[in-house]
Amino acid sequence: MSHPQFDHEAILRDLNELVVNCPDLTRIESLLGSFNIFQVLRSEWGELKHSNVLAWLLDPAESHGFDGLFLQKWLMRVTHGETAYERRPVTPVEIDAWDLRSVEVRREFMSIDVLIILTMGNGAVWVVCIENKVNSFQRSGQLSRYRQIVEEEFPGAVHKLFVLLSKNNETPHDEAYISASYHQVHAALCEAVTQRRMSIGNEPRLLIDNYMRLLEEKFMNQSEIANLARTIYKKHQRAIDVIFAHRPQNSLGTTRPIVIHLLSSQAESLGIVMGPCSKNFIRFIPREWDQPGNSHGGASLWAHSKLQILFEVDFSSACPRLLIVGGNPPPEWAAATQSKCDGEGFRHLPNQRRNGHWPRFYSEALEALSLDEILNQELAAQAIFEALQDRLASEDMKKVIATIADELPALDAHYQAKAQPQGS
Repeated sequence: MSHPQFDHEAILRDLNELVVNCPDLTRIESLLGSFNIFQVLRSEWGELKHSNVLAWLLDPAESHGFDGLFLQKWLMRVTHGETAYERRPVTPVEIDAWDLRSVEVRREFMSIDVLIILTMGNGAVWVVCIENKVNSFQRSGQLSRYRQIVEEEFPGAVHKLFVLLSKNNETPHDEAYISASYHQVHAALCEAVTQRRMSIGNEPRLLIDNYMRLLEEKFMNQSEIANLARTIYKKHQRAIDVIFAHRPQNSLGTTRPIVIHLLSSQAESLGIVMGPCSKNFIRFIPREWDQPGNSHGGASLWAHSKLQILFEVDFSSACPRLLIVGGNPPPEWAAATQSKCDGEGFRHLPNQRRNGHWPRFYSEALEALSLDEILNQELAAQAIFEALQDRLASEDMKKVIATIADELPALDAHYQAKAQPQGS
């Protein structure tokens, strides 16, 4: 008699039971199959997209119909959070009783994700600085740098509130920041929708409903979908384990050619020049780096390319990474350039490949893929491409690209000097 784990007849019975007599499975399929504009646009994990929606919701002048209600409800929840009491400059009671006269919401102000400037009836100014992390993490000194910007730009503000909003409940590296969650965004949205149901137009309501459902499905553990999934797994564990064990396999490597095509076809709009690619790496440079100073690398560095510094997308691990890598540049030039990149809030990694010949100026994991994307190479490739697109468009990345471009003439001068005959 075979072991139950390998009892094919029992497993087949379990699979039949799952597909025939599991109303919960039908329900979860209907929930997951319903239209959602964020999934259609593949924007579930796009940090810039979430920041754009958040800025829209927080602006009383926008078309959502909330006026300042969502802004007020969300700030009350943030300042009432567990980590808020010692760090908050203002209390939920003060927010509830405020006499709000005007609100200005800024996106990417000096690289700050969302900045809100509130003016009260008595002329007092409050400033809220929001750093948004969906599937990325804080970089060294980033929060402190943004706090310094706010303190210098708004010295007369009565209240300055610094918020780290994250999916993964990160602890802020800067103690001035309050930790906030997307659960609070969802809860404040539920309150605002309930109270202003009649003033929300049909088009904004569609967007808001889609966004709330996205938060429930992707950002919260207590959604209807999560509860149904746990119930189904508990009842049909053996069948589901077999399905998962035989799921279609899709390694990141199979998405690489599609990502190369997407990058190549959009190179002009992205402002990049494609470089030499290999089995595990996609390589490119910004147009700003296409200059003589970036042409002194050895022919053996990047598949016979003479680029000295470039971007790499590394597909060799479970999660794709975006890196800026140098190909054996002069150590003094690399150290000085890394230091200037650090000044822009980037953190280079001390570990270097090939005995220090390949310094990394930047390294960051790209956004995690959803289950649908993991199982579908075209969806995975599109998600990776959009994450690269968002990262290249960010203000801090633009600053680092410009910083390195400014240093390339010095690199060219170094090699020109070495090429001069001795004594000339």
